[in-house]
Amino acid sequence: MNDGVRGPGSGVRKAAIWLFGFAVAAGGGAQTSVLDDFASVAGWKAAPSEGVTLALSSEATPPGHAMRLDFDFHGHGGWAAVRKPINIELPANYEFTFRIRGEAPVESLEFKLVDPSGDNVWWSVRRDFAFPRRWQTVRIEKRQVSFAWGPAGGGELKRVATIELAVTAGSGGKGAVWISDLTFTPLPPDHPYTGTPVATASSSFGDRLPAGALTGAGGGWHSDPTAPPDQWLQIDFGERREIGGLVIDWGPAPAAFAVQASDDGGAWSSVWHVGSGPGGRSYVPMPDTTTRFVRILASAVRHGGVGVRRLVVQPPEFAATRNEFIDSVAKDARRGLYPRAFLGEMTSWALVGDPAPQRPPGLLGADGAFEPAPRTFSIEPFVWLDGALVTWADVATEQTLLEGYLPVPAVTWRHPAFDLEITGFGYTAPAGGGLLVRYRLTDRTGRGIAPRLFLAMRPLQVDPPSQFLNIAGGATSLRRVVSRLGVLTAAGLVIDPLTAAISSGVVGFDGGDVVEGLARGVVPRAAQVDDPSGWASAALAFEMSAAPAAEVWLRITPAGGALPLVQPGASRRAGGRFTARVVEWTQALNRTEIEGPPDLVEFARAMKANLAYILASRDGPALQPGTRSYARSWIRDGAMMAAALLRLGHADAVRDYLRWYAPFQFGNGRVPCCVDRRGADPVAENDSNGEFIFLAAEYLRFTGDAATVAAVWPHLAAATTYIDQLRQESRTDAYRSPGKLAFFGLLPASISHEGYSAKPMHSYWDDFWALRGLEDAVWLARALGHPDDAARWSVIAVAFRRDLVASVAHVREAGKLAYVPGCAELGDFDPTSTTVAFWPTGADADLPRAALEATYERYWREVQDRFGGTSPWQAYTPYEWRNVGAFVRLGWRERAAQLAGWLMADRMPAGWEQWPEIVWHDREKARFLGDLPHAWVGSDFIRSFLDMLAYERDGDGALVLGAGVPAQWLTGEGIRIRRLRTPYGELSFTMSREAGVVRVRVEAGLRVPSGGIALRPPLPPGPHVATVDGTPLVVSPSGELIVRSLPADVVIRPQGAATIQDSGRDDKGKRCP
Repeated sequence: MNDGVRGPGSGVRKAAIWLFGFAVAAGGGAQTSVLDDFASVAGWKAAPSEGVTLALSSEATPPGHAMRLDFDFHGHGGWAAVRKPINIELPANYEFTFRIRGEAPVESLEFKLVDPSGDNVWWSVRRDFAFPRRWQTVRIEKRQVSFAWGPAGGGELKRVATIELAVTAGSGGKGAVWISDLTFTPLPPDHPYTGTPVATASSSFGDRLPAGALTGAGGGWHSDPTAPPDQWLQIDFGERREIGGLVIDWGPAPAAFAVQASDDGGAWSSVWHVGSGPGGRSYVPMPDTTTRFVRILASAVRHGGVGVRRLVVQPPEFAATRNEFIDSVAKDARRGLYPRAFLGEMTSWALVGDPAPQRPPGLLGADGAFEPAPRTFSIEPFVWLDGALVTWADVATEQTLLEGYLPVPAVTWRHPAFDLEITGFGYTAPAGGGLLVRYRLTDRTGRGIAPRLFLAMRPLQVDPPSQFLNIAGGATSLRRVVSRLGVLTAAGLVIDPLTAAISSGVVGFDGGDVVEGLARGVVPRAAQVDDPSGWASAALAFEMSAAPAAEVWLRITPAGGALPLVQPGASRRAGGRFTARVVEWTQALNRTEIEGPPDLVEFARAMKANLAYILASRDGPALQPGTRSYARSWIRDGAMMAAALLRLGHADAVRDYLRWYAPFQFGNGRVPCCVDRRGADPVAENDSNGEFIFLAAEYLRFTGDAATVAAVWPHLAAATTYIDQLRQESRTDAYRSPGKLAFFGLLPASISHEGYSAKPMHSYWDDFWALRGLEDAVWLARALGHPDDAARWSVIAVAFRRDLVASVAHVREAGKLAYVPGCAELGDFDPTSTTVAFWPTGADADLPRAALEATYERYWREVQDRFGGTSPWQAYTPYEWRNVGAFVRLGWRERAAQLAGWLMADRMPAGWEQWPEIVWHDREKARFLGDLPHAWVGSDFIRSFLDMLAYERDGDGALVLGAGVPAQWLTGEGIRIRRLRTPYGELSFTMSREAGVVRVRVEAGLRVPSGGIALRPPLPPGPHVATVDGTPLVVSPSGELIVRSLPADVVIRPQGAATIQDSGRDDKGKRCP
């Protein structure tokens, strides 16, 4: 998948510029070349995405000219790009610069360099770029240019053939941007600093000389106590060098200080300013600063002078980004004072939301921090006990869900003296909903303790720094925080304790990190802070000495209206909302019931939890695979999540999603791959049309709601026509040539499959989905009374199936492949992608059985080596749950159960019953996880687990029961399934085994499909005999028997075993009295 977002970097900046995220260049070199002065724009080509308009013009902008871009996204996502061919051989180091101004909303700004092949792209991207009204110069240095995509897979760009500038939809809308003076400058190669800096100062005292500040010798530098109150310490590096910041150990500290930079020691620019510092150690971020001189200006020096015990100049990576800055500070602090994610350690989190969400859910971190909304802040718990601060690093943590499956997550701290349980949930109310977090502390000593609970608010998201797509995780910006009567207001939210805090306050960056004070038992006292650096923080303190337990509730709601006040009974009412939400979730998640032995119950709990995550990850009607990195709605993910929802009784959510997605279709019939708050994404991914048609057909099959589907029929018909138009592109004589025959009749190459994002390929994933869409279009046309369309599309579907199967055979033969390939160009091995040949396409009947078995035999060998520890591996994706369903359809019961068990073991964490998109072998180091929980992965698990119990067989139209049920699930009372939805109604059945005899009862209420109900319970080897309601029934050599009327009581026993009467049961399989 591709998010369609690709922009510029930064150079020397002042602190304020760093905070806003763009760079101002600091001059060019003697070899600067003007690439374009924009007196004409004849060499530039407008290249907007579909649905976006873009007009180019040259405009006089004294003292020169500018290229003007007038763009309008028209409610879509996408980009407004301009390109120009150019020929530049890149030196070892370089920079590009251009001037920019705009009258446009906040968007993303991209600067791209394309190599001579045209396939490989390097870029510098700046998301959420605020276009300046006045001219500013943007610098992009080599180190700010990274590989974006292309078959090269990375490496260093040597020659540029095309330059591209693009505005991509951030907020959407329309506007105008002016660009002028595009230049290129070779720079000296980067080299490590090897010089010896020289320190000077405004004054010194005794042997506390300036040089001591650089080494710490002699106690560092100290000013003359009799000198004026403004003193300075200056460092001369002897040459311009890039630095990342300073760490200053004061002794004593000034009341305020500033940091300045200069290239010549004469003209100075302010880089950082602290208006009221706490002393001790100061961290000064100076990202992208290249300078020769650095000067610390100490002002309002107290009696006795100012001192610097040690000044350490930091490398560029110290504060290249806000996250790297906090990483640097965290690694210098006591473990536990900062979240583990800023120590480079992997972490996890759970959703805190609603069954029908209207706002993004909160996140509860595995160590107890709570994030109420994206891009805001987190609330971190600390306990003050016996004069020391207890942090997450001082306790054992446990993660659980209420009742084992309800999406009411909890984190429990286990400490020798206490347990602290943090629980979060969302609620709705007539005046608007919000979030509630409960902190319950229990005394474990039995002798009484007097702890305090500290809750720290900091601009550090639970979503960690390793999460970088869509919403950047980690540090955010918090400029204003207000504390009034124990209630905090920040980032448009109100944090309202329902138990009165004993103290509260706020602090800015000048005053030091809030947790530094908490580590001394000190809560800040200020009532308001406005921090331009964006590092504002706050704290609340509560007495927790009530025996044997005490609890605090926080209510978090959108700001607005009267200030909340703690009122009698507030905690009791919060408890009532908690109970109401538990009831609501319980009803939503138990429309289907699955009972059985503990192993099965574990799967059933995970099924219900992941159903909850699918529901809670929605944005209104939009089904989304995640709520942070993947807070967008892909039709691919949505169609497959919808299939899981339908089977578990949530057709209403599928109906709403279908209605919502349909109008985003483009005018030519193409269904967008993805939709988000910016509108439809214009990236062409050719699986989308088939998935959209399947979504509508599956909804109609399960519900019979013809009115809803008829309302979107024009969209379905246009989507079908578009598929046919795409396939016709490759049905020309040119594609009958030997070099192109493999592509004959296929859809065009696309990047819908993530493995082909570097370069579009003819992915069979696309074609299998198109086949499903065409065949479902035929069925829909017949069901909705469009016989002419049905007849025409039937011919198209048959021809497309034939072309698809022929292409697979051609690629296998040409490459001498035993397996089914993933795409036509590469003949690659991709079993998880190939699963769509089984479901939902049903094309496995047209593919050679030997090829399918070879595909999954190889996969089985590889996955055994991975989970068995005999083969090294780095990561895999739990999309592999789909292979469990493929194993079931291949008749590989034991392998399906074994694979399912391995995948279950990789829940993250197991107590929260969830999977990320990526599972890493190294569980300690922080890495990108995709999103967590990942609702699309969750739907793959749900569908494959349900396939183990029951699935539709395309070949003969049978409903197959028990094909993936392992024998151990039938022990004791066996399994009981209630109200599992199918296209034939609600399925309820039981299956058990005793003394070698298997008993199955299928309840009435289900329409028997044309192929009957195929029972495939786990049976020992050898021939078997069976009765249905006492009447003998044939059992096939493979262990299958077909039931054609309901209700049905079936008894299956090995041939020659005891009769039903001998077993002590009646002809219905029930125990005789």
